[in-house]
Amino acid sequence: MEVLQTAKAATIVEIGSEHGEFTEVLCAHAREFGGRLISIDPAPQPSALDFIQDHAQQPYFQFLQKTSHAALPGLRADAYIIDGDHNYYTVRRELELIEANCGAAPWLAILHDVCWPCGRRDAYYNPTAIPAPHRRAHSHNAGIAPGNAGVVEDGLRSNSVMAYALEEGGPANGVRTAVEDFLAGKPEFEFVVIPAMLGLGILYGRNAPWSESLSKLLAPFASNPLLERMEANRLELFLRVLELEGRLSGNPATLAPPLEQFKRPTSPQGLRLLAKAYFVEQDWAEAGVLLQTLIHQFPHDLEIRQACLECARRRNHRAYARVIFNDALRVHPEWEKALTAETALA
Repeated sequence: MEVLQTAKAATIVEIGSEHGEFTEVLCAHAREFGGRLISIDPAPQPSALDFIQDHAQQPYFQFLQKTSHAALPGLRADAYIIDGDHNYYTVRRELELIEANCGAAPWLAILHDVCWPCGRRDAYYNPTAIPAPHRRAHSHNAGIAPGNAGVVEDGLRSNSVMAYALEEGGPANGVRTAVEDFLAGKPEFEFVVIPAMLGLGILYGRNAPWSESLSKLLAPFASNPLLERMEANRLELFLRVLELEGRLSGNPATLAPPLEQFKRPTSPQGLRLLAKAYFVEQDWAEAGVLLQTLIHQFPHDLEIRQACLECARRRNHRAYARVIFNDALRVHPEWEKALTAETALA
């Protein structure tokens, strides 16, 4: 948001609204600055549709249920948030359309997923929408892992939400490659990468009146080696969590085989009973692990959320308790009163 404020961006185009959480933030910014947010998504999630319907008649908001390539022509703005389909063909064309829209006027693009996994590897929400010459061999089921240019049986999976290219690297592959190829022979642009949370790319014109201020704002974060190491560690831990979840769910595709002498139940009912047993025995660590798995399976179960919050409190994990609390309210804001007492104890 500081980037948008520094660039004095009033009119903003958002490509990819997903659940609409950031759409709300961008909309508030556009309203405050007397501008407009134009959100583009061919298949928004139900929560995003609720926000869209509530603000459909407001002058500061517009929603286009189209693909980015269909919606962008002629859509001139101060800034573009690019977080739609994470592949070379889509992103390269988005940037070309934005450049055609703005001409010589300064513009700003903020791109997500410019680092692993999609920085150098295509991902497709709808592979058939990508022309065959630009569509790489892909899989909805194969896993991917940092440092492995192919696919693995485990690792990060999309759970059929999207398909990953079978190979990482090479020409015309990935979001960051698309940006770099777009910039080839265009020294008038600056491209900064913040290597955290899958990578944030900031693309802007060096001749923009706010470019110097923006460069100063971004300088501490640009290609920061500490952030790179922290992101690598975060991904390593995240993949470890996926491994543990795989064990609990009985998924045979795990990074390491489960211990033969420790057979966990695989059914939701069995996991509930085991979690309750650990809870009664005050084994807060084991109960907490099982309850986190159950939260993924039953996100609308208040009792499970409360029990998980209690486990965090018992272990004196205050920050973690706050994360559990905020995540619960994100799903069900009406739970605040029921959870407040537990959180106050934490």
